Amino acid sequence: MDSETSNKTDMSFPATYQITIKGLLSEHWTDWFNGTLVSSLNDPTGKPHTILTCQVRDQAELHGILNRLNNLNMPLLEVTYISDKGEDHV
Repeated sequence: MDSETSNKTDMSFPATYQITIKGLLSEHWTDWFNGTLVSSLNDPTGKPHTILTCQVRDQAELHGILNRLNNLNMPLLEVTYISDKGEDHV
């Protein structure tokens, strides 16, 4: 594993992730997910998906968000690493 790859998985400082779920989750859920940016789009078949863009402090906070989505019965489609603190965010 090279140093660039290992840095991307280091959770010793905040990182930004995009979490895509099946279905719609309205923007009023932003506060419940600690200020996460909530947006939606339709897949190529026209089915709605929600994208949560969130900055997490550590792995535990990321798991907490994923657990909340699981408790809401929102099917998880994708979790994408975006950047570490100090890098440009989407």
